[in-house]
Amino acid sequence: MESRVKRVKIVNQFSRESGDQILTLGRSHWLLVPTRKLAPRLHPTPEGLDHFKCYFAEGAAANVPVRLIDEFRQVIPQLTVGEPRALCNPVDKKHEGKESLRQHPRDHLVCYELQHPTSVTVEGENQFGRVRLDLDKLFGLCVPSTKEVLPEEEVPQG
Repeated sequence: MESRVKRVKIVNQFSRESGDQILTLGRSHWLLVPTRKLAPRLHPTPEGLDHFKCYFAEGAAANVPVRLIDEFRQVIPQLTVGEPRALCNPVDKKHEGKESLRQHPRDHLVCYELQHPTSVTVEGENQFGRVRLDLDKLFGLCVPSTKEVLPEEEVPQG
């Protein structure tokens, strides 16, 4: 029995520095939904953001240094962007009779591994209700990307 491997070529700010990035995709594992933050500081409900269905992804590490600044820590020291972990595609979503259509169907996210300890608690609210997120470490960095689906390869199973 043979299975097909899904592969994509992605272009983003890191692939421009490190060359073409080819990702091999696995099963889907996340749904990203626009969420407004309630505490420690209230933010308005985001508008113009898509929902994303994310797939496990494997590929070569970008090995690109970055420095991040966010609202929880003024400066996060320089980090190295590692291996890609997910490719996220924009999706149409229906929930409780409400439909959210893709607004940017060509815009994707690629999420890369990063390691950095943090200790931050964030409260938010989305279509599923209130959420409390304890951010023990920086999971990774997702960046806007475009993708090209490559021909599937047959892989013998055995």
